[in-house]
Amino acid sequence: MQMNILWINISAFFALLCTLVELKTISEQELSEMKREWNKCCKSNICQQNSCYIPEWRSSSWAAVRQRCQGRYPDWPFVVDIFRIRREEDLKKLLKMYQKSQVYVGNKSFWTSGTKCPKNVNNAPVQVTRWTSTNSPFPEWLESKINATSTEVLHKNDGCKFLVIHPNPNNVDVNYDFQDQTAKHAAICEFLFPGNVDNSTQNQTVDDSFPTESISHTTSPFSNQSFIDVTTS
Repeated sequence: MQMNILWINISAFFALLCTLVELKTISEQELSEMKREWNKCCKSNICQQNSCYIPEWRSSSWAAVRQRCQGRYPDWPFVVDIFRIRREEDLKKLLKMYQKSQVYVGNKSFWTSGTKCPKNVNNAPVQVTRWTSTNSPFPEWLESKINATSTEVLHKNDGCKFLVIHPNPNNVDVNYDFQDQTAKHAAICEFLFPGNVDNSTQNQTVDDSFPTESISHTTSPFSNQSFIDVTTS
């Protein structure tokens, strides 16, 4: 269990370190190529702001799903990961679009990049929730949802658990719980373009089975980073 906690901490640290380093050293040519690939992603998937969301329908362990997500763009693993949740209304719209897809089968559950790990603070156990993709805390609304529905308590010698979302068929609400990384679920991959994008040219999807309603975010996925303005299409 302790090795599991260590693995998560190391993984989160290096994910954050790679992101910070790459965003500072990435060349304009590489960023332009990344923008072209991001535009291609948006032609066949759901995009909004700087995020292109890609479904990973095959249910697998958390680590296996994450590897497949990052394997889609092996040159840029620092901007591709299992998705994180920002706003509840955006999540519901995103899930509704996938539920209307002809590929969607049954009651799918999805991995996220969220984790809950036990931490000992002043000799008292504390449960810490973070996004491994950005090493940032959960939004307050999500913490409230989880606290209202989850009764599981992690002890200091337990390993980290990973956040899973369970969409309801009627799309009224979404259930959340934390599971061991060996459980098997589908996932939504997120390709975050680390630059400014022209929202007016983004495609919601090319699949007519998806609705055309817009998803809007109030904050950028790289809100703490300096953007590089690239207009290459």
